[in-house]
Amino acid sequence: MRNLLKRAAVALTFLLVVAAGLIAWAFVTTPVPAPLPATVDTDPTLPQISLDGKTFHAESFGDPANPTLIVLHGGPGADYRYLLGLQALSDKYLVVFYDQRGGGLSTRIAAETLTAQDMVDDLDLVTDHYSPDRPVILIGHSWGAMLAAAYIGQHPERVSQAVLAEPGALTDETMQAFQAHFASIMDADLLLRIAPVYIEALHISDGVERADFIAARQAELWSSDADNPYHCPGQPMAQSAWRVGATAGAAIQGSARTPAGTTDMSLFSENADRYPRPILFLASACNTWLGEDLQRQHASLFPAAEVVVIPAAGHMLFNDNPAASLATVRAYLESAAEADGD
Repeated sequence: MRNLLKRAAVALTFLLVVAAGLIAWAFVTTPVPAPLPATVDTDPTLPQISLDGKTFHAESFGDPANPTLIVLHGGPGADYRYLLGLQALSDKYLVVFYDQRGGGLSTRIAAETLTAQDMVDDLDLVTDHYSPDRPVILIGHSWGAMLAAAYIGQHPERVSQAVLAEPGALTDETMQAFQAHFASIMDADLLLRIAPVYIEALHISDGVERADFIAARQAELWSSDADNPYHCPGQPMAQSAWRVGATAGAAIQGSARTPAGTTDMSLFSENADRYPRPILFLASACNTWLGEDLQRQHASLFPAAEVVVIPAAGHMLFNDNPAASLATVRAYLESAAEADGD
């Protein structure tokens, strides 16, 4: 018995030495990642706003005398770079972009102050900053569309029009379906391709930057995976980004989970049936996960919502087919403004 244990200990030691050697070899042969872009608290030259003691990477385009249109990026934890094509709307609107709390190039914040409700409260600060005297227009994509829905439920009087482009989930039912589908495509092949990212990250000494690097590379690998139903066949997801806020992404997603492991999505659907104004839901033709069927479920929560499908586009519809997406948004905004007599 002692000999057996001794041989097992020797074998285990050998395996550990081999594993350590392989990791050391991978570390030495892996290129050092380029430094991530600085955040607004370390680079004062970045466009930014400070609201209630928090600093956000933000900029606006257009005439401040025009109606204010606020763009809400996905993630959570991502940034607005991939949505800058919506700057084209600045001919008729003051178009506002900002990286949400703890994400993109905004200041990093502790996890305990990073909940979905915090994001709603921040959006209210942004709304008051850019348009204190009249309602705003919201365009939200993916997680940003979820955030827009939550804001509409809490501050309906502050929103004149809203475009919700493929929100991932607005109810407990759709969130549970989302989580189940996500788990089903996280296969062994994808996990093996993600593993080297952690070796690359060993070159980064700063813990926050290391976590942001890992989160960005994981998202990149996952979004480009062949089994990902987000995009059109053979078409990669076109999502350019400055930087991902890893802590923000994990904390905000976790804020909707209950201790029992279920979800509480009331924040995103509460009072939806009381918002009387027209809402536009956008779905992409190629997205078999968050596309037309799901968005029709979401639209049914609101009394006056319509769904328009953008052709030849996946989840990144504003990038995949910007002409059709912008034309659809403009038509909705102009129609709603005419109905209001503006």
